[in-house]
Order: sequence, then C-alpha cells, then structure tokens
Amino acid sequence: LDSMLRDRGICHAVVSLPDFSAARLGDTLDRYSGIVPHPLVLSDASTLPTLWGASRCIGRLSGIEVRNGLLLATLQGVKRCCDLGVAIAVLCLSLPLLAVIAAVIKLTSGGPIFFGHTRIGRHGRRIKAWKFRTMHPNGDTILREYLERVVSAQEEWTRDRKLRNDPRVTWFGAILRKLSLDELRQIWNVLRGDMSIVGPRPIVESEVTLYRDVFRLYTKVKPGITGLWQVSGRTNLSYDDRVLLDQFYIRHWSPWLDVYILAKTVVALLKREGAY
Repeated sequence: LDSMLRDRGICHAVVSLPDFSAARLGDTLDRYSGIVPHPLVLSDASTLPTLWGASRCIGRLSGIEVRNGLLLATLQGVKRCCDLGVAIAVLCLSLPLLAVIAAVIKLTSGGPIFFGHTRIGRHGRRIKAWKFRTMHPNGDTILREYLERVVSAQEEWTRDRKLRNDPRVTWFGAILRKLSLDELRQIWNVLRGDMSIVGPRPIVESEVTLYRDVFRLYTKVKPGITGLWQVSGRTNLSYDDRVLLDQFYIRHWSPWLDVYILAKTVVALLKREGAY
C-alpha cells in the first residue's frame, strides 16, 4: 500500500476502519499521513450535523462539538425576522387572490371558508393549522364510507395518511391543492409564531408513532409551511423518506438551507409534482 500510494501520487484517501481500536486507528493515521496529505476519516456517527460541528481537543482527547443552529438564540432571532418579513410580503401581495379564493369557496360549496386542523407544534404544543377549505363539509363521513367500500384505498390511507383520489375534495379544492394555494392561510400561523415559513412538515397525533424516535427531535422546532419534503417530491415519497428529510433539516439547518428550500419551492409550485 505504501508503494502504491507513492507511485500514483495519491493526495486524497478515505479511511474507514470501524473495527479498529482508537490506538490502532491513531497508529494507522500516523503511518500514512506522511504519504497522503488529505486523509478523510469516516465515522459511524453519520447523524451528526456537519455544518455546525467543529473539532475540539481537550487534553489528549479529541472530538466533535455538536451544535444545532435552530436552537441557538441568535439564529432563532434571525429565522423569526425572516419569517415575519416573508409572511408580511406574501400577505400584502396576495390579498386580492385571498379574497377571490374565499369568495369561490363560499359560492361553490357553502360551509366555512377556512379549515383549522389540530397539529403538533414546537415543544409538543397543539396548534391549529389553518387552510382554505378544500373538502366537502361532511368530509369525515365521506371518507369513512369510501374506505369501507374500497380496500385499496384503505391500504393507501394506512400507509400514507393521504389518498391520491380523495372523495372528500371538491373540484375547486383540487385546484387549490394542485397549486398549493390552500396553504396560503397558514401565513397567519407564521405571524402568530406557531409556524415558520420553512420547517418540518406539521404532523397530527396519529403520525407520532410513525415518527418513532425522531418525534422528540421534531418537537424542538416549529413546523413549516414548506420544507425539504415539499420540494423533494411531496406525496410521491414514502413516509419513511419524509421522516428522514425532516430529521436532516433539523440537524443540518442553516439560513442558506432555508433560502435553498424557498427557491426550490417556487420550482416545485411551477412543476406541481406530487401535489394532490
């Protein structure tokens, strides 16, 4: 190995030796560090955040200091200011559209214009997430009768908590969902401080068991109107993929990640992929 590294002039190497003791790994790095100037040592702690982590040495021990940007007070203030700025701008620009949507809902299906659904927010607190109503007023009855008749729908509902062909959705509600306009009402939740513009997808009580150990991490931050799930395929993804995306977002958050997600949100809205 020594001669091969020298003969080929290798400058970068990946070191993955999970079964080695700390002493043996140190000896190996000492041996080859003089030959390979840029060794990358892989750790099996794959869930550690990479952006906010920093190597630290304490005496003769070395390690990674783990910090979560979403839990730092200064960055929480930055995120809150950005939330308010974006929410106020969107609200001012969309007021005429909001009025039109409200009028069409009232004229075409009767019943209330808005629909408030209880979701789990930061610290496990129950919040009311508001949307423009996209379903018939007796949606629960329609869903129950539909699931009793259609076995394949029962399986889809159990797996995803969603239906691609949901009988509860009105014709205008389907348009709102396709364009993601039904969630514009959640700007109010952002102004109240219950939600963020960008964050993990808000979940309901029945989804807690599906999040398993990730639920504790989920409750540390505010849920968002948009997030990695929404810009990565939405309902085309499996539920496990959604959980992994939320987990990644919370652990690796940065202001630039929010900017990236907002930009991808615009693209996702134009493509309208995975929205139903």
